[in-house]
Amino acid sequence: MRWLLVILVLSSCAYFNAYYNAQKLFKQAEERRAEGKDAGALYEEVIRKASKVVAFYPSSRWVDDSLLLLGKALYRKGEYERAAEKFRELRKFFPESELSKEARYWEGMALGKVGRREEAISALLDLAEGKGRWACRAKVALGDLSGDPSESIAWYEDALGCAGGREKFSVGLKLAGAYRKAGKLEEAEALIRKLLRREPPREVERSLVEELAEVLSDMGKYDDALEMYKKLGGSAGSLLGMGRIFAKMGDEGEALKVYAEVAGGHPKTREAVRAWLETGKLLLRSGRWKEARDAFGRATEEGVACEEAREAKSYKDKLDRLIELKARADSTGEAEDRMALGEFLLSLDMPDSALAVYRGVLEDLPDGELAPRALYAVGWILQNCFGDTSSADSAFDQLLRKFPESEQARALRGDGGRELFLKAEGARLSGRPPDEFLPLYEDLLRTHPESLYAPRAAYAIAWTYENVLKDSLKAIRAYQEVAERFPDTEQGRIARRKLSLLNAASDSTDVRR
Repeated sequence: MRWLLVILVLSSCAYFNAYYNAQKLFKQAEERRAEGKDAGALYEEVIRKASKVVAFYPSSRWVDDSLLLLGKALYRKGEYERAAEKFRELRKFFPESELSKEARYWEGMALGKVGRREEAISALLDLAEGKGRWACRAKVALGDLSGDPSESIAWYEDALGCAGGREKFSVGLKLAGAYRKAGKLEEAEALIRKLLRREPPREVERSLVEELAEVLSDMGKYDDALEMYKKLGGSAGSLLGMGRIFAKMGDEGEALKVYAEVAGGHPKTREAVRAWLETGKLLLRSGRWKEARDAFGRATEEGVACEEAREAKSYKDKLDRLIELKARADSTGEAEDRMALGEFLLSLDMPDSALAVYRGVLEDLPDGELAPRALYAVGWILQNCFGDTSSADSAFDQLLRKFPESEQARALRGDGGRELFLKAEGARLSGRPPDEFLPLYEDLLRTHPESLYAPRAAYAIAWTYENVLKDSLKAIRAYQEVAERFPDTEQGRIARRKLSLLNAASDSTDVRR
């Protein structure tokens, strides 16, 4: 009996120690992450230790805690699908756990990260309708998920009313940012100054001052904005902020000088990566492509694994391609090569350069085969990039008048993609395999996203996954896309009903298992 008691005690100590160590490592990982350092190895160790508790001690009192910790570590590692699964397991097997609300919150966050927006919103709305800490955090997450600034503002304002302690300042910071995005600069300034008077925590205070500086610069109060950053001292973050303001002022030389100071004074840091990234973007906007490419390359050479480094690499790869396309277009002079260059310039957010290319094609080949595409591109850029609706309408009118049967003219009239849709429907209805007609529907969605046929094509894709390929996971994702992209169409409404049925069936299957 004594030996049995010893074994039980040792077993209890083993699983508690495993959980305790995992929790301790997770805290260390979070601290490293907050400092902008790589914490991947620590999160991996948390996953290993928490998994051990779940696998070997399934009857212990720490299983729900370990599941939550495991899910959060997976989330931090970017393994969002696996994370969501662990949060669901916690709620399913421990419905009475005091951690179930927290698990529901993180599940919603993970679903949002993998593009399952409808499910994420549903999960977070369930929480937001209640009370307490996780209801308040769910409101913040709903504000983050919304693509509409006014909707984000409503959620953040609601959350500000229920947030307590330090969280009130972080929610206020998000609300100020939403005000700024919505163009409500006076409201943003007033809120930030109010929060600063309440003596926020030091790390949040700095962020609030930086946000205020950005608000002031958006208001054209550049001197006041620069003064704000100077008050924060000569840190790398302050200098980067000053560089952005100089760039807004059109003082390229001063901005580049500040960025160089950061990169030179803080090597092998995330701030240095940001400095090179901003340098590259500024040079790119000035048309100095090769210098911009070199700056993006320097960002990656800092050796810091961060989002900015990945963005810089993406820019460098695109510029390598851009320089290649420019050389080819200059060499051949072919309209197709010039059009490819224009499209790539537009993808790099360089509408001025793209517009010049398209206008050049029209000037040289006003009645050529590619003229409809060039005219459409000119109109689109004028309307969407410069807000010049009058000039855009002129280009579109010319397109409709000169090339009424072109795909671009049909797109303007709303019947673009008709041939693709009829070809796809013919293949589907005649019993051809999905790998023949699904690419046609997908091509229509890519080339004619505004077409009247687009929602029908998207719905046909989802229907095929559900009823022909019997892939419920892909069907759910495809129906989600229909519901989100075409919410006010008949297909969008049907897709929402389908999602309810498919999710209910999925839950039922989980229960039976």
